[in-house]
Amino acid sequence: MYLVAEIDQEICSSTSCRLCTQFCPESNTIQYDEGLGAERGSKYGSAYVAVDRCKGCAICVWVCDTMAKHHAIKL
Repeated sequence: MYLVAEIDQEICSSTSCRLCTQFCPESNTIQYDEGLGAERGSKYGSAYVAVDRCKGCAICVWVCDTMAKHHAIKL
């Protein structure tokens, strides 16, 4: 068993950066849905992880923490 990325939807939906979806090396693992933010009253959508595809590489964590400075993704 390995770690899988988990996205804090509240933090993610407060921005609209989508960097994690661009930098994830596994295709179709991190997706972006405009409806997820609207459910929480945010004007932006939120990213979500396809758990069965995530390999636990933590690139998305590095991108979210270091590049975007949002700290919305944990393993």
